[in-house]
Amino acid sequence: MIYSVVAFFLALALLTWSADRLVDGTVAAAAHSGMSPRLVGLLVGGFGAAAPELAVGVVAALAESPSLAVGTAWGANMVLLSLIVGSAALAGPLVVRSGLVTRELMVLAVAIGLTALLALDRELSRWDGLGLLVAFSLLLGWTVRQIRRSPHDPLPNEAAQGAQALAMPAWRAWAWIALGVIVLAASARLLVWAAADMAHWLGAGEWLVGLTAMAAGTALPELVACVALIRRGMSDLVLGHVVGASLFNLLAVVGLAVLLTPVGIEYAALHRDLPAMAGLTLALIVLAWRPGRRAARVQPWAGALLLAAYVAYLGWVLGGYGFSAGG
Repeated sequence: MIYSVVAFFLALALLTWSADRLVDGTVAAAAHSGMSPRLVGLLVGGFGAAAPELAVGVVAALAESPSLAVGTAWGANMVLLSLIVGSAALAGPLVVRSGLVTRELMVLAVAIGLTALLALDRELSRWDGLGLLVAFSLLLGWTVRQIRRSPHDPLPNEAAQGAQALAMPAWRAWAWIALGVIVLAASARLLVWAAADMAHWLGAGEWLVGLTAMAAGTALPELVACVALIRRGMSDLVLGHVVGASLFNLLAVVGLAVLLTPVGIEYAALHRDLPAMAGLTLALIVLAWRPGRRAARVQPWAGALLLAAYVAYLGWVLGGYGFSAGG
């Protein structure tokens, strides 16, 4: 099992590095194409934050491990909504001035409801995957319209600053894209193999490994980026990236994975993990709600509560499983 653990952490490091290179190259290439910096920064930068989850989801589905793919995507959302936002708020406070952020949070709540509806029969089929991908395409169109209709919203304006900071020659952008895709695919394949082998040795099941270790590994690089954004005063972009990545995970990553390989949904996933994700989303909606106010604040105490919620959830998940080395 020692080889699997070493491979797991090596693959995580390569996955993070290649995803960063891929996103940087894609942002720069999109800017060279004449695309608006506000659209480039928010769409490519925001949804691109979930590139590791997408790579893992596709590779796991092709390897006929769809539980690993869906568990990683759902677990990453839990990490983003609690651990990442909570840690950023402790470094903050997290000031939310963007109306687009709060609207996207509402859309995330609807997306979780759609997922729960599709999973009621304890399976996500290819038709369900197609439905999730259609919903994601509608989300893209809605997001573009919202950005164009909100010229003074701080979220796309902060995203534009980030996109302009990544300016580079076109040849370098395409070189980063090519290298990023190659290393991302190889590291995702290594990560899926290592996770499946660890699940076998621990007797834990692929769903648990995806929901915990894989989810934390693929989402935690966002923590460093979000803390850096807080220090630069771009707190709207922190929540924008978190919500954008969560929507991408829920609709695009899961949709593509189950379109490739349908997956059965465990009882615990339907009655524990989905409600936990919905609860964290509702908590953020309450914290970021701004009726009659120019800005909402996610205070450090609220960040501490989100962190405590994730620790409690993790204890709930791990407490429900027994482990036996060697399966």
